[in-house]
Amino acid sequence: MKVSREQARDLIAEISAVVDIDINIMDDTGTIVASTDDERIDQFHEGAQMLIRDRRSELIVHYDNEFRGCRKGINLPLIYKDKIIGVIGLTGEIEETIHYARLIQKMTELLMRDLVRIRKEGRKDQEKMLFINSWISGEIESRYEIEEFLENNGVDPQKPMLFALMEMYRPDDRDRSARRMFENRISPPGTIICNREGSGIMVGNFTSPEKCMECIMTFFSDQYPMENYICGIGDLSHDCDDAVHSYHQALKVLQVNRDTKPGVYMYNNSILEIILSEIPKTYKDQLFSKVFGKCRQDDIPDIMEFIKVYNKNNGSINGIASEMFIHKNTVQYKINKLHTQTGLDLRVTHDNMILYLLELWYGENKYAGTDSSK
Repeated sequence: MKVSREQARDLIAEISAVVDIDINIMDDTGTIVASTDDERIDQFHEGAQMLIRDRRSELIVHYDNEFRGCRKGINLPLIYKDKIIGVIGLTGEIEETIHYARLIQKMTELLMRDLVRIRKEGRKDQEKMLFINSWISGEIESRYEIEEFLENNGVDPQKPMLFALMEMYRPDDRDRSARRMFENRISPPGTIICNREGSGIMVGNFTSPEKCMECIMTFFSDQYPMENYICGIGDLSHDCDDAVHSYHQALKVLQVNRDTKPGVYMYNNSILEIILSEIPKTYKDQLFSKVFGKCRQDDIPDIMEFIKVYNKNNGSINGIASEMFIHKNTVQYKINKLHTQTGLDLRVTHDNMILYLLELWYGENKYAGTDSSK
């Protein structure tokens, strides 16, 4: 392993946030690859080269330019797996820096190990994401390749499995994805977790979508409250052959419920919403114009709210009156007025179904055909 420039910059940023001192990090050639003093980057540091070559435990520079490219201070090796892979240098008066130089050395080595671990995990996550992306896109035709990938990641390709997708609920947060939820999470047994195109994605062996929901519910906490996320769970597939269908189901559930409210939604409980979402906008516009064409545009929101409350209370006059804080006679008046305006009666099942659908679709888009002057 070598100290890369990117890694050295990250280390300098972490250390300088804690210690107010000039610090340099040199690679195994003695080149300064990161520094709190930008002007010193890419300069040769003879002291670091000597320390690495002679395997010294430290090298003290008593005055500036005692060695080429060196300033007064102390230099210590950075050791990884018993090998010196770089040098950290602290610039300043010897008596001031020597007291905490060893502490900074050890802190740097610990940070370095953490960065290595994080990058390894990041590469593994990227590999998972790339494979799953190819899998669900139909680019992998070899069943053996799919089975091998799943088995290597703890998923049994012969057992039932499903997909679940999760993203931030608020639209302005979706570009940040669900990474905050998944980045430090250990995959439950029999599952693979990674991030794909702004969504957290999980695929794994479950006996039912309900069991998957139970698993996902354990992800939420005070730090990751459920009201910040929306999740779609696909139906159960028999094995890896038809698991991609579960992914597309989970994606559809997420799309259909995305603008409703946060929570965890299962495909087998969202079929009606999915069917209704497939109706072309043209047909919705035509139906809306036909039913509400004689209504004033300004009256539409109140009409929709009344339809919603009516169905929520299953047509109970007392329930509607109580929720809307109006008299029972006013409820009857609103029902009759709506009948006059639209020709549809909420008390008739066929008519109610049409009004229910229009209320459900209301707000998706601006419907044409209503006359706001009336």
